[in-house]
Amino acid sequence: MMKLKSYTKLTIREILSSKARFISILIIILLGVAFYSGIKSSGPDMNKAINHLFNEYHLMDSKVVSNFGLDDDDIDVLRNDDRILDFYAAHNIDVNLTNASNVVRFMEYDKESNINDFIIVEGRLPENSGEIALDEEALKLNKDIQIGQEYTIKTDDETMKNFKESTFTVVGIVRSPMYIEKGSRGITSVGKGSIDYFAVLNRSDLTMDVYTELYVRFKNVQGLDGYSDEYQDVMDENTEYLEKLFAARKEERIEELKAALQKQFSQSTGNINQSNQMNQPSTNELAQSTMDVDQLTYYVSDRTDNPGYLGYKDSIHSLDSIASVLPVFFFLLAVMICLTTMTRMVEENRTEIGTLKALGYGNFEIAKKYMIYASLASILGAVLGILIGASILPGIISNAHESLYSLPKVSIVYYPSYIAQSLFISILCTVGASLFVLRVELRNKPANLMKVKAPKVGKKILLERVTPIWRRFNFNYKVTFRNIFRYKQRMLMTIFGISGCMALLVTGFGLKDSNIGMVDRQFGQLWNYEAMVILGDDSTDEEMKEYDSTLNMLTGYEDKLDLHQEAVVFSKEDVNNQEATLYVPQSTEHIDDYIILGNRESGDKYKLSDDGVVITEKLAKLLDVSVGDTVSMTDDDNHTYDTRVDAIAENYVKHYIYMSPAYYEKVFEKKPVYQTQLLNFNRDLADEDEISSKLMDHENVINVTLTSNIQEASEDSVANMNLVMIVIIISAGCLAFVVLYNLNNINVSERIRELSTIKVLGFYDNEVTMYIVRENVILTLLGVFTGSFLGNGLHMFIIYTAETDTMMMYPDVSILSHILSAAITIFFSTIVMMIMHAKLKKVNMIDALKSNE
Repeated sequence: MMKLKSYTKLTIREILSSKARFISILIIILLGVAFYSGIKSSGPDMNKAINHLFNEYHLMDSKVVSNFGLDDDDIDVLRNDDRILDFYAAHNIDVNLTNASNVVRFMEYDKESNINDFIIVEGRLPENSGEIALDEEALKLNKDIQIGQEYTIKTDDETMKNFKESTFTVVGIVRSPMYIEKGSRGITSVGKGSIDYFAVLNRSDLTMDVYTELYVRFKNVQGLDGYSDEYQDVMDENTEYLEKLFAARKEERIEELKAALQKQFSQSTGNINQSNQMNQPSTNELAQSTMDVDQLTYYVSDRTDNPGYLGYKDSIHSLDSIASVLPVFFFLLAVMICLTTMTRMVEENRTEIGTLKALGYGNFEIAKKYMIYASLASILGAVLGILIGASILPGIISNAHESLYSLPKVSIVYYPSYIAQSLFISILCTVGASLFVLRVELRNKPANLMKVKAPKVGKKILLERVTPIWRRFNFNYKVTFRNIFRYKQRMLMTIFGISGCMALLVTGFGLKDSNIGMVDRQFGQLWNYEAMVILGDDSTDEEMKEYDSTLNMLTGYEDKLDLHQEAVVFSKEDVNNQEATLYVPQSTEHIDDYIILGNRESGDKYKLSDDGVVITEKLAKLLDVSVGDTVSMTDDDNHTYDTRVDAIAENYVKHYIYMSPAYYEKVFEKKPVYQTQLLNFNRDLADEDEISSKLMDHENVINVTLTSNIQEASEDSVANMNLVMIVIIISAGCLAFVVLYNLNNINVSERIRELSTIKVLGFYDNEVTMYIVRENVILTLLGVFTGSFLGNGLHMFIIYTAETDTMMMYPDVSILSHILSAAITIFFSTIVMMIMHAKLKKVNMIDALKSNE
């Protein structure tokens, strides 16, 4: 009992007498665990939050649509089916608002429905006729929208027949679980090809003859993680099941439609005969309509077709990948620090170890002190790291993703698996390093341990053999280089420690460069136009003359490029469906004045040929295609077309495909309709408000999009991501300080007799400090140099892992970022040396030089 108490006191005394050493181990473990547990927890936290949202608001599992719409008999196919939990047939319509320059999807609200419930952000849902609730994305495009004001729908007469009213009262701002990605609401066959936002009307205000979409929920997937492989496997079976159901319904529906056409034809012919009118419907018209009916198709899709659904899943997987790499640097440095620290601690206690062995203590009892010391530091560091990391990082990362997705707030969850992993890794780093060092000393006999360890034998270093260089060094530098290479372990540890910190700093600043570079390259160099205008397909010559006249009168107007534009989708196995915008310029020779199509690495510019297309770089990576390959794309009518890739162009925001008019005709077997214009203005003279307001006054103008608005939205996303980078930079800075302080502290402790000797020989305090500083300067510069390359590699890995499907980050790190990273590392090194200088001035030379021989 007395033996145990004495040894416990010895352990406590060791901790109290080396607080700096103990705290340095604790902090480095804390940083590593905070990063590991924090980033590892972020993915599951975000996954739990989004699945809770999907379940709470009853997101559909499947969707059925048809090119001829859906009727009540189609809905009856699902009634009393044991697999089906719930279903709902909806009326939705996409509309070009000529009064607001927007393409809007109008959706119905039925309080009896229990699928795809709308999420109320402000106000309420349209419970009565004449009311409307708007998607929160509408506020970005129309900042003056307020609850209580009127909302007017103005479009072509044919489309207006689907609405009971044209003016509604705004009663709420909402979200939908079907649209979690901000800025993306899917593609459409009207207007510019993409939907700006959705709006919700009371069911009674839509007067459509057929249903447009049928939403389905299945019993066999309830309670499953929507992003799990298990859910997807079950849904593959469910999709196949629905396809079989509606395949059986298809022939029956075709016959019903043919019968309805025949009846309509007969009635029409009879009415015309009675009134004795000309131009009665011909048999050919009936035959053509019948042939069209034969093309009836049912399309079954699942959640993965929802904008942003799979992109968010990829973001979660990216976090897991980053969590598997970034903390590795912290833990490797932790192993290094612990190895160095415990080596020094054991060497200081050689006499004590020898004495304990002589007194009869076993190897395990002697090692227990160091195991307890290391375990306490690692466990305390790990617990604090888990509390800080799992509590703070998921919130920061989730907030950064809110620039891209509409997300619920994450809840703090402490995962037992990550806690266990963190503790295991921490103890392995510290206790493992301790045992590794102790194993050599514990093999020695007590008599050898109680003797002072013989100093390392001095040898000629390689540089000494290069006589012309060596003889030019003065005494101080010769000593410096000899000491560096004499203590190779300390040299390698210092270089590795500094390079690891430098690499993390380069990564942090590099991520900032990538975000800013993405915006600067896209809007400053690749897109040279100031505005895009979408014109109506049926614009008359008179309307175009008036439009051109207004265009020429705008301040700063220079030129325009006519384009055909439509939305297409690329599909590939194991890859999310990718929405892209197809551009066909009327004049391929002048596209460089508006959009630069070029190679990012070589700078070569491309011309559109009549043998293939130019696709953007990120899309090519996702589809894993290169020049000469063939890719398939699908239009809004679900027709598929094959195209040859002629070139891959630099691009950072969304996906684009560029095609010459001749190649378009060859692929699509029709002529392009040039309904879009890119406008060039003198940026110093252009008035953006004037551009939008005056052009939108023309009835044939459907939409005006200013490039500056897209740039502003992209910059907002970049600003939110900067918070993550700041966390990395601060953590790397803290790590740099801990590593440098610990290594320098050990360096001074190991050489205290040597430093005391030169002090006795007459060296001043500054000269004694410079004796150490020269070595640190050289090792710091070597660490900075190697860390730059290491940081570039880590940065490349993270940006390729963290990118979303519709965004490519700029891959280069600026020279300034390397300089800033080096400056921070050197700054911390300088602070550490100032602390060491103060410590060296207080050294008691007599005590240090006392020998225990």
